[in-house]
Amino acid sequence: MGLGGAASLPDDAGVLGLGGSATLGAEVGDLQPRLRERGFPLREAGSRLGLKGLGLLAGADRRVEEMKAEAAVEADREAKRIEERAHADASRVKETAERTIREESNRARNELRGEAARLAVALARETLKRSVTADDQDRLAREFLAAVEKETPNG
Repeated sequence: MGLGGAASLPDDAGVLGLGGSATLGAEVGDLQPRLRERGFPLREAGSRLGLKGLGLLAGADRRVEEMKAEAAVEADREAKRIEERAHADASRVKETAERTIREESNRARNELRGEAARLAVALARETLKRSVTADDQDRLAREFLAAVEKETPNG
């Protein structure tokens, strides 16, 4: 679009080096020298750029809101992934702990059974030593030998 024989005003602020970025406000101060360098009439350029700038800002605001919404959705997804991993890790830890408890409990029971058997044998030995006399020992030996001779084919 021509402006009274001068160079035409760009439709895109990027041509002016503004790029539609969030730094638009910071670059307004040096806008006039850039427009003069390109031969734009400042009054018309200012009014057209003002409308364009408002559109850029509105577009930027919409994009910021979209980005916030996208970030919130992604944060929710990540929170769910973290929660699922935490539950899976907790389940593995629980299963490992339960297995360890079972194994240790079985080991302790087996040790107690073994100790009880050793104590029972020791008690029985002591009881037999005290209650079996020499005559009982001789009689038991004769009975044992007789039983062996009966079962031996040559006897």
